[in-house]
Amino acid sequence: MAQRIVLTVGPESAHLPGFHRPAIQAAIDHVAALGGGTVKLLPGRYELRNAVIMRAGVRLEGCGEETWLAKAAEVSSPLIEDTDWYESVVRVADPRGFQVGDGIVLQGTPPHSGPASLHKLKATVVAVDGHTLHLDRKVKLSYWTEHENTCSTLFPLIWIENVSDCAVARLRLDGNRAENGLLDGNHAGGVFMQFAERIALDEVISHSHHSDGFSWQVADDVTVTGCRSFDNHGLGFHPGSGSQRPVVRHCHAHHNDIGFFFCWGVKHGLVEHNRFEDNHSYGISIGHRDTDNLVRSNVIARNGKAGIYYRPEQPAVRLPHRNQFLDNEVVDNGAEESGCGFWLRDAVEGTEIRGNRFVDRGEGRQRTGVRIDAEVGPTVLEGNRFTGLTCEVEDARAAAATR
Repeated sequence: MAQRIVLTVGPESAHLPGFHRPAIQAAIDHVAALGGGTVKLLPGRYELRNAVIMRAGVRLEGCGEETWLAKAAEVSSPLIEDTDWYESVVRVADPRGFQVGDGIVLQGTPPHSGPASLHKLKATVVAVDGHTLHLDRKVKLSYWTEHENTCSTLFPLIWIENVSDCAVARLRLDGNRAENGLLDGNHAGGVFMQFAERIALDEVISHSHHSDGFSWQVADDVTVTGCRSFDNHGLGFHPGSGSQRPVVRHCHAHHNDIGFFFCWGVKHGLVEHNRFEDNHSYGISIGHRDTDNLVRSNVIARNGKAGIYYRPEQPAVRLPHRNQFLDNEVVDNGAEESGCGFWLRDAVEGTEIRGNRFVDRGEGRQRTGVRIDAEVGPTVLEGNRFTGLTCEVEDARAAAATR
């Protein structure tokens, strides 16, 4: 087997000493320039003021929970002068705390657009001159002061964009949620991927983000194994925006808003041998054009509204058709009266629900095993077991047919 470079980062004995992002990024860039290899983060706490940006052919590997990447406290300020789309500088009301190298996001409503058109631009500060921050890129949209635009040090901890064939393993990612504001999972997360292919995440712990634990958009053949996502404001695992063939195995998502969120157009995915437990809303949510996925042998328990939830949408062509749910344990989901294990909505077709076990352990939370709305199309229910429920299958289609 060919020998490839391994660089260590961290204590004085490492190839690149330093418990900070510049040391990590320098190692990644150097290894990538040599055609790929491994960056080994030795035990310790690394404070991040910007995202660690992955490169093709690089494996970033820690030493388990002892390798702790933590986000620094947020610095934020409103803008005090207009910035137009062709500029790469912003002027902030309070420059204290901003440093060269900081990752920032500009947030605001561009002029000539409606109030719902909140725009976000991620960039890096390359110089600080009084109240002026110089950025590494043009802002591309105009940020005018009457629209309450802000500049904040918010970013994903691991950023994988326009990259293929890289891996992240055996790290703890701490989003320091208490000292950072919200940046949604289409822009951030403990690990954020976009326009990427063949990415492997192994034994990564991602927690306390004011965003998602793991988020990937337009990213194909992502494999997530043995990862844990908890105490995040948003979603535990968030494959979305046309991501094809995701594989998620032996992971645990708990105490997020939603454990596993199939976003838009996720197809031919495999989700197996995971635990989605104690999330605020749903264990698994599936919706817009998420088709032909296999979800099997998972534990989906004690989630606040339902275990598995199909999001309604019109027209029917946008619904999540032909998904299979096999051999899952669906236990104690929902609140009293409305709680259910599996809720099928709208005119979705081709869902297979086979060999699952639906259980209420006496708390009266998951009163219904499977709830099927009146508009739902052909559905297969076979070999499922029901224990302790008030209603095993609540099928509104039968009632609608008799009216």
